[in-house]
Amino acid sequence: MGLEIRHNRAENTHENVQFRRVSLLLLKLFEQKSWDGIFIGNPFNENFMGFRADAILLYNYGLLIIDFKDYQGTLKLPEIENDFTDQKWFIENDLDKERVELKGGANFINPFRQLKYYRQIFFDIVYSNLFLGKDINPSRTCAVNILSGPIKIINKIPGNLPYYKIIQENEFPDFLYDFSSENKYSKDCAKSLSTIFQSDVWENRQIKLIKSSTKPDIIHLNENIEKKIVNFLQKDSNGLLVLKSMDSDVRDKWMKYILNESINYNIPQSEVWGYSSRICGKLRNRLDMSLQSCFSAIYGGDPILENNDEEIQTEEESRTQEIREIVPIKTDNEIDNASLIVIHEAHLISRSLQQSDLLRFGSGRLLEDLMNFLNIEKNKRKIIFIGDPYSITYGRYEDCSLNIKTLQDLYNGEIISHEDEPNENNHDGILGMRTKIALNIKNENFNLLQYHWKNDELVQIEQKETENYIQLWFKDNLAQEPKHINLVYKNKDAKKINKLVKLNCLKNGEELNKGDLLIINNNINIPDLTGFGSPTKLNSGMFLYVQEIVERVEYEQFLKKNDLKPIILKFTKVKVQCNSLIHKKEVEVWLLDNYLISDDNYLSKEEQIAFRILLNERIKDYEKEHPFKKSEFYLNLINDNNYIQTGSLESELIEKLASGERVKTLLEDIKRKKRKIVRNYKKKYRQNIIRLIRMNDPFANAIYARYGWAITVHKAIGSQFSKVILNADYGESKGIANVEYFRWLYSALTSTSVCYVVNSQKVHPFYKSSFDIDNSLTKNLISSKKILLMYNNYVIPNDYQSIVSSLDNDNVIGAVCELSKLLSNEMIYIREINKKSDYLTKIHFFKKGDENTDIIFEIYNKGKKDNGSVSSIRIEDNGGVDIKYLNNKINRLFNEFQNNNKSSVFPSDFRGDVYKTWIKNAHKDGFNIDFISSHPYQDLFRINSDSQYGEVRMWYNGKGFFTKIEIQVNEKSNLDKKIITWIKAIYK
Repeated sequence: MGLEIRHNRAENTHENVQFRRVSLLLLKLFEQKSWDGIFIGNPFNENFMGFRADAILLYNYGLLIIDFKDYQGTLKLPEIENDFTDQKWFIENDLDKERVELKGGANFINPFRQLKYYRQIFFDIVYSNLFLGKDINPSRTCAVNILSGPIKIINKIPGNLPYYKIIQENEFPDFLYDFSSENKYSKDCAKSLSTIFQSDVWENRQIKLIKSSTKPDIIHLNENIEKKIVNFLQKDSNGLLVLKSMDSDVRDKWMKYILNESINYNIPQSEVWGYSSRICGKLRNRLDMSLQSCFSAIYGGDPILENNDEEIQTEEESRTQEIREIVPIKTDNEIDNASLIVIHEAHLISRSLQQSDLLRFGSGRLLEDLMNFLNIEKNKRKIIFIGDPYSITYGRYEDCSLNIKTLQDLYNGEIISHEDEPNENNHDGILGMRTKIALNIKNENFNLLQYHWKNDELVQIEQKETENYIQLWFKDNLAQEPKHINLVYKNKDAKKINKLVKLNCLKNGEELNKGDLLIINNNINIPDLTGFGSPTKLNSGMFLYVQEIVERVEYEQFLKKNDLKPIILKFTKVKVQCNSLIHKKEVEVWLLDNYLISDDNYLSKEEQIAFRILLNERIKDYEKEHPFKKSEFYLNLINDNNYIQTGSLESELIEKLASGERVKTLLEDIKRKKRKIVRNYKKKYRQNIIRLIRMNDPFANAIYARYGWAITVHKAIGSQFSKVILNADYGESKGIANVEYFRWLYSALTSTSVCYVVNSQKVHPFYKSSFDIDNSLTKNLISSKKILLMYNNYVIPNDYQSIVSSLDNDNVIGAVCELSKLLSNEMIYIREINKKSDYLTKIHFFKKGDENTDIIFEIYNKGKKDNGSVSSIRIEDNGGVDIKYLNNKINRLFNEFQNNNKSSVFPSDFRGDVYKTWIKNAHKDGFNIDFISSHPYQDLFRINSDSQYGEVRMWYNGKGFFTKIEIQVNEKSNLDKKIITWIKAIYK
């Protein structure tokens, strides 16, 4: 059987990369050892929302819950047990000595607490499944942090935690070989895990890459976009064109131009599709033209039940059975084989998995289903994706249809890509802010974020001012979609603001009441009860205005027969006006109160099961009222030729068996065949009932809603507001110097014409740098102080290749060679080199003509912290040579190195502008700053005036940030304060 690998693409690239590397290691190991197992990457189940481990591995000797971490360096674990579990962990980068917090995801203080939480939830997962509960002991499940490495761990994991491990990737196979527990691999357990955590079969893309040498290159368009569009339309073959711009007017112009031009090139069918009905409605208002929803374009037909082939064995299973329907992909008969499909606002189209408790469209991955539906590799269809490359999307941006690598996974033909460059001349206001963020995203540079405020457009406000705006905007009931809104990152923050609106503005109490504004978070169907109308479909993101509270009901659901405390599901029937529909239709709907009052955007695990039980009970009630034998399915069964023939043959065999003939085996086969026919019709019967319940039952169509005066930025995608108040605080655990925050902020600004910002966040190169002050510097020390010698990537002269072959430190090698060059002018040559330790090397010289001369130099170098740089060279034995002469050679070596590295030309990266501004600030106070030298991850400066002097060493990393500023000044000087002031003045 070997190793079965399944995977859901993770949001973080490093998790996908690490999963690939580990998968390749496991494939080799399992093949060598003839092991069996299942390895699931990014496992996810909506019933266990809190379980977000990066991977699960079940194999012959155990079950592991895995979390990947992309870290290298020295990890010093807390020595005290309580600190190990309750304090932050830090890892030190061996290269630049930056001390980085080793986080436990977004919600946990350290990696151990994160995996401990996942492991606790895994107990519930095990006990909720028959086979896992029987064969798996969750207390023997091992929680493993796999670090990319290399890492060095100082201190041990507490001995009372035998089932928690920290391992670097290349040691993982050895760990699996040594590890053993009572949990063992079985087919039933593997199937249970793959069913609970549904995911795609992992493909080794490396194999595909070998075959892709013939794949056409991507064509990048830099100019004359219209000509390129025409060339694309003229092609008598299939193809993909991807057009990206941050300007919605430009995107709309492209789309309209394409439609107009397509007529000129005999394209038989041109259509424009948008993400959903709601988004298409927004685009219709903007474009003054109708678009078709991707969902209505590619999905249709009779829904099928997920897991429809599984038989329900017990009453308990029937109570909690999942009843998710799958709407299949339609046939493409309505789409011409040479058609053109334009996907507008394509940044919303993703291959990320999307499904609800009751419904899934196709595979749940819209982009993949779209490509499968159009199947352009087997016809002459063309697809054009037009979208904003800097916006957040539904799912992960890596899965977005604007991502060329994602499209290459789904299509082997030519992909043409053009991106409209952001206009760097946009400076102030929302457009200027969006442009700067877009450039940062494009350049993958997240070390600078500054607001450029503009009156009446981009305005900074204090938290106390927000109440005035909220009063002004929401004091009157909203009988239309809101033009003004509050945007936040967390649902909890939205809940607090919405509560404030109810209590302080509307003054209608904490509970749901008349005058409230709601936003829907699911898709529902409201049947027409008059016989004259049509069903009303309400989609996620639509706004409802509550006109009347009609009725409230509660249902008590015991999850298990012996439970003492029920889960209470609360429903409220309300009369609402559908503000997002053109005609503002009024309908009565049921709301699930449990969802409305929850802190986060989902029900608890227990509430989800209780809701599923409620729906299954309603299905059972319907079956009692409309039994199978009175249904059209039973009528079709008894008229089925196979059923009739099988029944006739069964009767004959029963008579033969009664007369003594040996037909028992054949009779059993016929009975099984007959039962299978009956079972298929009963499944169709049940599937039809579930479809009817989902379409018509008011509780199956209960709205999952939140109050609508404050929503998350993700919920606001595709909407456009006149004014918003943006809480720019993203949450401390998430961090803001990253692409996720920059996309989030960009998307928030994109959704409005006027933005009032509270809790504005700033990022600059000194964002998290620390200052180290030393007041012991003297003039004698600064004048005599030797710089550290660093010879990175030193090219060894041919004459010295064999001499220095025993050395492995480039800095020592460079120092030896350069010193030898200076001494060779006086006929002094190297006799031998002795490496005494990692920090000391001795070189023996002799003078030509006097072979017995033994001149000994000691070369001292630093450790990893200072990149092994040479700190000093001393004379141990002058061998009769003038010691002053030898010291002069040492001084000359250091002086030449310093002069060669001292430059008025600043680095070309982010440091250059920083240093220029810093020096300019110092000049204003009468100080000169000399740029002495630059080495990997550190720059040295000397500062002086008539009476004060000092040195500054700037440490930086490869991400655009200064990590540490070391300042040395004389004892009575206040120069250190001035230096810090000059630095802080760079980014006021």
